[in-house]
Amino acid sequence: MQARIGVDVGGTFTDVVLAFPGGRIFVNKTTTTPLDPGEGVVAGIAAVIAEAGLEASQVTEIVHGTTVASNTILQKAGARTGLLTTRGFRDVLEIGRIRTPGMFDLSWRKPEPLVPRRWRREALERIAADGAIVTPLDEGSVRDAAAFFMAEGVDAVAICFINSYAHEVHERRAAALLR
Repeated sequence: MQARIGVDVGGTFTDVVLAFPGGRIFVNKTTTTPLDPGEGVVAGIAAVIAEAGLEASQVTEIVHGTTVASNTILQKAGARTGLLTTRGFRDVLEIGRIRTPGMFDLSWRKPEPLVPRRWRREALERIAADGAIVTPLDEGSVRDAAAFFMAEGVDAVAICFINSYAHEVHERRAAALLR
């Protein structure tokens, strides 16, 4: 008999459900181990397989999801993160788009951006939409940003240059300089 397993790793508990095609299910809830969430996953899977009387080879699919990242964002408990972006795009996180859920609600407040403005820095560079280099990467601007991030105690930096999907050379070089 074949079965499928679904796993949800939360901040407190890891939930595991084993389901058979006919609708019979087995459920397990284990404690999430923050330093190694895999422990709860393995323990939960082993428990539902044993309870169902199966061999691991009879499981045809395992689907995994997690709320750990969502909770980290909502609780603002993640790493101190900076943003390095193309000059002129530092405030794109603030500006956003015209589609606003509360556009006509006078009491609606825009949510805080994930990266505070003071931890957003710009690098002089530009890649065109077709991947052509318009403005070569100014490595000095990246080094200045790196020094700033270190002085501020920033733990991680997201590098988001305009049109990097077309040519990633500037993002890769900036990452090397930031390391």
